[in-house]
Amino acid sequence: MYTDLSNRGVRKRTIKELFEMDTQYRDMTHIRSIDESNLMLMNNKIKACEDSEKAYFDLLTFGWTPEQARNVLIHSVKTEVVATMNLRQWRHFIEVRTDSKAHPQMREIASMLQEKLRKEVPIVFD
Repeated sequence: MYTDLSNRGVRKRTIKELFEMDTQYRDMTHIRSIDESNLMLMNNKIKACEDSEKAYFDLLTFGWTPEQARNVLIHSVKTEVVATMNLRQWRHFIEVRTDSKAHPQMREIASMLQEKLRKEVPIVFD
């Protein structure tokens, strides 16, 4: 999940408890381009990611903790999230986040979650 999407969940208060797993920097080769059809934008995005990565590792070299250094990373960096909700809250989250008006990446995540919950708790999520 990308950082800007996890921040939306916090701002909208759709997740009761949200913890961003502050793991060390992740491989940035998995970044999705905003507009893959436009090579110039894609190259600029890749350069920005590489510059951000270099700044992050430079700060670590200077003794900064990962929590401090992550402020230089752009919003396209992968973020892992652990969310805790009861079944009613999960149903509401899925209903809101699979709606056609939801952000496409959040809709993708919510749809995967919905499929998993349908298998785990079919009586509640069918």
